[in-house]
Amino acid sequence: MLKMMFLHQAKLENIEKWIDLNYKLLCDGHPLQLPKGICYHCPNPEDHRNERCKHLTRLEYLQTMLTKTEEDYQWHFTEAQRFLTKTQIEMLSLKQRRYLDDYFKKIEGENSDPTSNEPAFTAEEKEYPASTCAEIRSIERRNNEKMRDLQEDVERKSRENYIFQMEKRRNRHEEMIDYLTIKDRVSPDFELEFA
Repeated sequence: MLKMMFLHQAKLENIEKWIDLNYKLLCDGHPLQLPKGICYHCPNPEDHRNERCKHLTRLEYLQTMLTKTEEDYQWHFTEAQRFLTKTQIEMLSLKQRRYLDDYFKKIEGENSDPTSNEPAFTAEEKEYPASTCAEIRSIERRNNEKMRDLQEDVERKSRENYIFQMEKRRNRHEEMIDYLTIKDRVSPDFELEFA
């Protein structure tokens, strides 16, 4: 699951890298580099070859790029968060299972006859004393409470992180848009070029 989270994280970084690269190229007036040769504005390669996007200003092209990448960015971000949440829950679950296994081994060790090779409790019986059963139920109840608390905490933190990251991204994009608006006013005859 961590591997999937890192894959989605890498996709997010690639999206941001392409946006930053093309933003810098738009600001400097250099030819744009397109990921896999796909234009953000033109629906198909034929339209791009016919230079359908050449009439756009730098600002319009940046806005198209941001709009096109927004949905992918949100999807990869939520998937990365989902896999992180699953991993944290799975780690706690594994820790709890190990604790219970150790507890059962301890019980069987205390109740076994050192001279006998047979375990005190067989897997079929599970006939533990009442005090041991109460302790097991107590451990399971604590584990369930911890699991519930962790799930609520992780979901809350995921929502807060999502809101924070999207707001941060939106603010960054607004700064880009404001800067390119000024650049387009200064040189309105600028023509887009592609590498």
